[in-house]
Amino acid sequence: MLGLEAQEQRDVAPCELQDAPVVLKDAVFARELVRRIARVHVNVVDALPCAELVIDRLTAQVAELKAQTGQPPKTPGNSTVPPSVGFKASRTERRARKRRRSHDGISRRRQAPDLIVRCRPTICRGCGEPLPSGGLRRVGRSQVIEAWQYAARCRGCGTGTKGTYPAGLEPTRTFGPQIEALLGYFHERHHVSYERLVEVCRDVFGLSISEGGIDHALRRLAERARPTYEALGAEVRAGPVIGSDETGARVAGKTAWQWVFQTPEASYHVIVPRRNGEVIAAFLGDVRPAGWVSDLWSPQLQVDAEVHQICLSHQIRTLTYAVEADGYSGRVWAIELRHLFGRAIRLHHIRATITPTSFARRRLLIENAVDRLVFRTFLPEQPDTANARRLKERYREHRASLFVFFDRPDVPPTNNASEQDLRTAVIHRKVIGGYRSQLGADISAIFTSLLTIARKRGENLFQALRTIAGPSPLDAGGLLCELDGSMSDDRVDSVAVKEDWVVNIAYVNGRGSPTPARCLRTPTSTGRTCLRASRSSW
Repeated sequence: MLGLEAQEQRDVAPCELQDAPVVLKDAVFARELVRRIARVHVNVVDALPCAELVIDRLTAQVAELKAQTGQPPKTPGNSTVPPSVGFKASRTERRARKRRRSHDGISRRRQAPDLIVRCRPTICRGCGEPLPSGGLRRVGRSQVIEAWQYAARCRGCGTGTKGTYPAGLEPTRTFGPQIEALLGYFHERHHVSYERLVEVCRDVFGLSISEGGIDHALRRLAERARPTYEALGAEVRAGPVIGSDETGARVAGKTAWQWVFQTPEASYHVIVPRRNGEVIAAFLGDVRPAGWVSDLWSPQLQVDAEVHQICLSHQIRTLTYAVEADGYSGRVWAIELRHLFGRAIRLHHIRATITPTSFARRRLLIENAVDRLVFRTFLPEQPDTANARRLKERYREHRASLFVFFDRPDVPPTNNASEQDLRTAVIHRKVIGGYRSQLGADISAIFTSLLTIARKRGENLFQALRTIAGPSPLDAGGLLCELDGSMSDDRVDSVAVKEDWVVNIAYVNGRGSPTPARCLRTPTSTGRTCLRASRSSW
């Protein structure tokens, strides 16, 4: 036995084991197995603390994920989440539809004119010599305010010259400026659909118009407003501090985005398919704004501006969710920080009513308290503080953009102005459901920009569109209306002319009672301007 133990204690080479007894071979392998098991045991014991930490961390993550996935997602259909949050999938491309059989065309009947505007040429377009007043040939007309276009031939050079239609009686204009402005006002400001606009025009104004006629009228009005729209964009870019925000839209069955860039004096809306930094870069061009106000959307944060103020109203709402979702520690932290953000906003609003010393003292108290919560307050690594810890890291990163308005009074603490500019567009989108084409979206963006700036300037919204629409045809050449033969001079006491309306103030009918004559603008089959008169009761 002693010889066997001594043999086991010394190392045995593999070559020696070939001739060794079987008992000796088993003892050597057993000893090597025990040695390896001991080594593995030591490694396992050393790794146990780390493994326990990993297990605890994974257990916490599993619990957090279970808490998030244990309930169905909130959608506009099962909660109070607004429809703008519930994004719709883009519509797939449809197959080309079969061409439908067209219906018979319908044109308007020519009415007896109440006013005739004679467009006679006076100067030859070839040599510039005066043209004779007689012997003219009528070559064009419009109904029911008929603009008769004449042509004359110069006796000197033989060049033919046509008279020019006055402003408001262009051959391409179907309706007058007042009706075009009224249609734009009802549709864009009060969100009346085309179908209901047809009923309003028929029942209230006695005007027969189709949905296609309304669409073409709004297109013409938008084209006239395009120069003003582009000027608004240049005015916003020139502003020292620009606020920006975006909201969803539906264009041709796909998700798009309506952006607003605004200052206290002007607003510029645009509807595009993208929600990235290219939209902002395309708007700004080479301009570098002094201040930029927005939320924490990544493309907004990448704007090259001197200072960037993040919207504190957004952060207050985010902290409110942390108050409702987190446990005690996260809830207390979020409540205190939310209160400080509210105090900062109020201090900005009352800045002009307090002394600079009082403002500096209050500002110091707010900033010190925020720094204490953001940099020096400990939040435990627990699932019930997840939202608070995430917000804490956010405010550490964006601490320099929290209180820019303390140093610059022209910078607002919130982006509420941008949200207010988008509110009308959101209501319009909910009413109409979306735009069938990009052209319709562009027209809506033009009208929204014009109406928004009119509201900011305190102007009459309808008159703002009326100014864009152009002059009235009744103002052409300073002409007054020439009443038809059925209205004899002895039965007319006075005539009032106001823009598109010709009102016979005191026309006496056969029974001796006053009955005003109402005149409305209607299109013609030739697409020219007209004014249709009606003597129905007012």
